[in-house]
Amino acid sequence: MKKRITAAVCAAVMVFGGAAYLPESAFGDITGLTASAAEIVESGNCGKYDDDTRKYSDNATYTLDSEGTLTISGTGEIGINAFYDKSSVKKVIIKDGITSIGYGAFEYCTSLTSITIPNSVTSIGGRAFFCTSLTSINIPDSVTSIGEEAFYYTPWLSNKRAEDPLVVVNGILIDGSTCEGDINIPDDVTSIGDWAFYNCKRLTSITIPDSVTSIGNSAFEECISLTSINIPDSVTSIGDRAFVFCESLTSITIPDSVTSIGEEAFYGCTSLTSITIPESVTSISDHAFAFCTSLTSITIPDSVTNIGDGAFEACTSLTSITIPDSVTSIGDYAFYDCESLTSITIPKSVTEIVPYAIGYYQDDNYREWKIDGFKIYCYHGTAGEQYAIGNGFDYELLDDTEPEKPFIKGDITGDNKLDTKDAMKVVAFAKKTSVPKNEAEFAAADVNGDGKIDSKDAMIVINAVKTKKPIK
Repeated sequence: MKKRITAAVCAAVMVFGGAAYLPESAFGDITGLTASAAEIVESGNCGKYDDDTRKYSDNATYTLDSEGTLTISGTGEIGINAFYDKSSVKKVIIKDGITSIGYGAFEYCTSLTSITIPNSVTSIGGRAFFCTSLTSINIPDSVTSIGEEAFYYTPWLSNKRAEDPLVVVNGILIDGSTCEGDINIPDDVTSIGDWAFYNCKRLTSITIPDSVTSIGNSAFEECISLTSINIPDSVTSIGDRAFVFCESLTSITIPDSVTSIGEEAFYGCTSLTSITIPESVTSISDHAFAFCTSLTSITIPDSVTNIGDGAFEACTSLTSITIPDSVTSIGDYAFYDCESLTSITIPKSVTEIVPYAIGYYQDDNYREWKIDGFKIYCYHGTAGEQYAIGNGFDYELLDDTEPEKPFIKGDITGDNKLDTKDAMKVVAFAKKTSVPKNEAEFAAADVNGDGKIDSKDAMIVINAVKTKKPIK
């Protein structure tokens, strides 16, 4: 072959009289000459993986040449982990006919720098390109599904320069960890998956369409430049850590459609000043708004029954809060380290408040102190009053009436003492010359508790009046 090429070159030189300049057309198409130098070093099946036989199906096959180019042909799926940890792969060419790329198909292909995906592919599995050297990829519009962490750990995506092209599928940024500006998600998207926009450090705003019903776990975690977001009425759930450490987010409106807010959903949103929780939410999850240090006020709706552990921990700018009558429990450290919180109103419905839930803060040396001037507004005989007394906090009762007087057997008149008036009353009841006006009088007169008022009850009351000893 080399002799033929040399001969062709010499002939061309002779035709042009030995001139130093040779036009490319003199050689015809020579692009295939270098490609032929690469030899096929490996080939095999890479289709759907069979757990029973522990083999890959022949619906998809591959060849790997000596220069590290992996060419995949066939139909259907590239099997899970098909080329896992194959460091010899530098470039991947997928031919038309392949419809899906399985989970971890190219995971840890540490030398892989580029890949070509045809229009026939509709889905890319989770961790498919968990590759550290991938520098470029073109994802066609045909792709409708991309799994979790599909491009995680790709430096090109996590350290992208402003002038680099964005990786987009149907208008959705796949990772683009430092993308700039706004993102518009198309109307056909129904959910924003886990880690979807994780660590998009230059993302400033995003518009979520009405088609979206859920926002996944850590979907916008550490989007430190995100200042605003509009959640449509279609969304019903916000996942755990969905907006954690979105430190530039100043305000957010949660629609009435949302029924659950995940744990640590807004943890560390240090610029968030206010938030309205809709009446559709029944529980505030653990640490949902913890360390929102700029949060000055929050409205908790009547639908909420539980405030989770550390829900508002270290909200250092929060000055006051009213807990609705629907709440029955306040979790560990729910309002701990809210050093600007000077008062709180606790309703009768609250039956449990754990130690250090309210009224305490921690100094720089990790010592715990009571907040100066902290006051609890509560009701007599409730968990709120017990917490105030038990922790030595100033409190004020909100009861409209005097506290109930203790029940005294034989005190039929209800004047909180046992005397001859009570003895005359019980004698009249025993003789049937008078009857109790209500259940309270009956209970006071039936001192032996046998369910009737007779001479035995009368004698016990008369004797107690004479001896001035209470009836046991």
